[in-house]
Amino acid sequence: MSIVLGIDVGASKTTCVALDVKTRQVISRGVSLGAHWTDSDTQKAKQDLWKGISDCLNSCGKSSKDVISVCVGSPGIDFAEDGVLIANAVKSQLSGDATVTVYSDAVTALASGTGGALHGCVLIAGTGTVAFGMVNGKIQARASGWGPAFMDGGSGYDLGSRALSAVAKAHDGRGAGSILVEAITQHLGVNKVEDLVRWAYTEQSWARIASLAPIVVECASQGDAVADTVLKHGVGELLRSIKAVTTKLDLERTGQPFPLVLAGGLLTEGCLYTQYMLEVLKEAIPTASVSYPAVEPAEAAAWLAYNQARVRQYSSQTQ
Repeated sequence: MSIVLGIDVGASKTTCVALDVKTRQVISRGVSLGAHWTDSDTQKAKQDLWKGISDCLNSCGKSSKDVISVCVGSPGIDFAEDGVLIANAVKSQLSGDATVTVYSDAVTALASGTGGALHGCVLIAGTGTVAFGMVNGKIQARASGWGPAFMDGGSGYDLGSRALSAVAKAHDGRGAGSILVEAITQHLGVNKVEDLVRWAYTEQSWARIASLAPIVVECASQGDAVADTVLKHGVGELLRSIKAVTTKLDLERTGQPFPLVLAGGLLTEGCLYTQYMLEVLKEAIPTASVSYPAVEPAEAAAWLAYNQARVRQYSSQTQ
């Protein structure tokens, strides 16, 4: 029985999923530590990746000889050499002539909401944010995703930073009062607002600042005007990102509906931030048909690997 593998490389963990080619069902999973390919220690990244693959194969009683196609979704794949490094690491652990494709994790996020089709757009908002789109699996465009240092508008880091700024201004009397002050100090377990300075600079971490974003959403849900302003500013930034992509790909010109997947921890279905996003999308991009990820990124990567295997099989039959 032939299988395909889908791999999602994350910051905290790497997940490998095996898909039965005949049934298109997930038959096993393997999880290992996150593989940081942008770090200097690429050998450790390889070992973490190999462990995920090995655990997945062992779990379903398969060997590398049974693998006919692999797709990897990874953050930071912005240059061709990044993809080659990961592809070669995967190939070194496989037997036979399995095809290995490496995509940005934005591609697998798109596939997770389209059933594997690489057509349409995806807007991801979590710690960071990126807008990405493809047309018929070929032409592609992106906006944002430059990282926290570039203050990607609408990201968790953006919302968290603006929340801290609002707290400082409210405390100083430079800005309007807000329940963000009490909510954030209580959440972080600090006794005084001034203690936030020590918290913010003790450990330089984008994720720590971004972790404050859900508090902004909660305070806005309670009617806090300052938090609401932060959210709506973020929504405006996200809209500009996705609008840039649809314009580059000319997706709105025909007036035909196209898929738009909302993904990431901040754009979950039913969340106030998502509701605000849906409101502006309805007016600004009415042809966008919004959906959410139906499967985890690793399974979406497996769908893409499955599609690659089908294309390869068809090509061999027609030669």
